[in-house]
Amino acid sequence: MYDAGLLPVYKAGFINLNKQYLTIGLNGLNESANFFGIECNINKRYEKFCQTIFGFIKEQNTLHNGEYNKHKLTFNTECVPKGSGHVKSLLIDSKLLYKGQRGASNNSCRLCAA
Repeated sequence: MYDAGLLPVYKAGFINLNKQYLTIGLNGLNESANFFGIECNINKRYEKFCQTIFGFIKEQNTLHNGEYNKHKLTFNTECVPKGSGHVKSLLIDSKLLYKGQRGASNNSCRLCAA
């Protein structure tokens, strides 16, 4: 997009493309841990689970950095509780999972990890 001239604020020098970062949003970490029977509190099993997930993301970021373009990529990973921060995906989940079911409570949808 940069080379095609589709990012004029970058081409004009207002924003330096090499100082930008890509955000990876991680939704449903606690819900997925609960799905596997792991309690979300300070314990070795939960710590290992989180290290595995975040370690894999870090490994893939490092492995593919610069593979698709000439710019160095910087990443930011955010872990956001799905039910409290992503209303749109919560609504999509509720439509997909509870299509045709009447009386499905909003709380039951919060356990869905997208």
